[in-house]
Amino acid sequence: MIHRPSFDLTTEPWLPVIRRGSLDEVGLRELFRAAHDIEDLAIPVPPAASGIWRILYAITARITGLDDTGLDLRPWSRRRNDLITSSHGFDQDAVEEYFDRWAARFDLFDPERPWLQDPRLATQCEKDAGVNKLVFSRNSGQNHVWFDHHHDQHLDPLPAKEAAWHLVAQLYYGAAGRCSTRRVGTTSQAKTQAGPLRGRLSFHPVGENLFQSLLAGLVHPKRFRTDGQPPPDLAPWETEELPDPLGIPPCPAGLVSALTNRARHALLLTPTPDGGQVSGARLTWAFHHAAGEFEDPYLIHQVATSGAVYARPADGHRALWRDLDALVNEENEADPRKASRPRVLREATNLPPKVQDALRVRAFGFDQDRQSKDNGWFTAITPPILKWAKERDPDMAYGIARARVAAEEAQRRLAEALRKAWRDYSRRDPKGPNPWIPAADSRYWPRAERVFWQVIDQRAFDQVDQAFTRLALEVYEEVTDMTCRQPRGARAVYRHRPGLFSPTRKPAAPIATRGAA
Repeated sequence: MIHRPSFDLTTEPWLPVIRRGSLDEVGLRELFRAAHDIEDLAIPVPPAASGIWRILYAITARITGLDDTGLDLRPWSRRRNDLITSSHGFDQDAVEEYFDRWAARFDLFDPERPWLQDPRLATQCEKDAGVNKLVFSRNSGQNHVWFDHHHDQHLDPLPAKEAAWHLVAQLYYGAAGRCSTRRVGTTSQAKTQAGPLRGRLSFHPVGENLFQSLLAGLVHPKRFRTDGQPPPDLAPWETEELPDPLGIPPCPAGLVSALTNRARHALLLTPTPDGGQVSGARLTWAFHHAAGEFEDPYLIHQVATSGAVYARPADGHRALWRDLDALVNEENEADPRKASRPRVLREATNLPPKVQDALRVRAFGFDQDRQSKDNGWFTAITPPILKWAKERDPDMAYGIARARVAAEEAQRRLAEALRKAWRDYSRRDPKGPNPWIPAADSRYWPRAERVFWQVIDQRAFDQVDQAFTRLALEVYEEVTDMTCRQPRGARAVYRHRPGLFSPTRKPAAPIATRGAA
């Protein structure tokens, strides 16, 4: 009997979770059987966590029947509310039935249908790119080193559970451009499209336990349907045939395919003989033709000056509180970018009030350009914020937006004053480097967050412009203090200081604070 490598994701402990206050690891079966007893996922790689949450949502929809595109929003919401208020978790028989049916498709190293991989790459893609290419944080080719010193001559194998995380991360956040050559028939290509979430900021509701979080993270499936007769709504492991690389990329036909079947990369892992580790990986293009646009329900969408709608990018230098107004408002008047809430949060307002009051929102961000440069990833979590949603507390929702706009306007005036003062003082090229502005930003934004939460806590929205102007003035004086000890420097600093009190934009109109605490 020939032994082949195997890693069954339904039973192997590959998903880190927090259970009863301690870190644990479970497989997919145990995760769904005990979801009501698990507090949260604890996957340490944010882009992998973002993708895995989407996969878990898809399985949740299958197990609960909330993938039914025939249900209108109201009966669908009622069914979800009945489930989420249950203390018994998922139906155990439904969990076992689903994973029994697809057990073979969840083997990471299955020779015929390895999970989320394309076994045809063994012959179509001759070059194994090495295990370092699979892991975003490892140096590969000309990419920089992040946290360790792996390089092309230092190819340490990766534990199979971690390889599964990074497989998912690549499928959702993979780079565009040059890749390993793949030959399909007479077509030979070495260029791929970007992953569907590349460079994006993703938001997910977090309940009191994993069971609540998974249900709260679902959206109504009917909105994904196409005109006419839609194709089957299937996850990659549910399809009978592998996709045609030379065909048109699949269009989401429902919630499950929208969450799991939008990858633009094809991968094949190379396991060690015992199946416990991964020693290499083939990573190349999945489709020859470009994919269509799709509005992901976990992203903030906003309007560019050209009128085009785009998803808000992840920015490692931007704190999460600056996105808070876009999570509680729907195209609010205080936001010139007309940012719209992620659809998952819009539909979360249909949940029972008790569940809404406990929901926090976690953000996963991966600061990347659209091609191949990776700057860094991050994650953050809000306090319970749905009680501030526009539908429940419009004054608070608008006040949050106004506070964010006031903070950014004060920083803009601060940067402009420093730019003029430095040019006046240094008498150098106005487009040259200005050391005052990065020094000011490093002081301003952490303090601005404290001011923001003080304003929110006190509902002092009519004082928000003055509060951030005072902060900008403090920072201006700190950054320029040493320069003021010279006559020429003092003249430049004090000449441009009044600009901080003269906003060029008209402040937002005062808002009512009915029901203010």
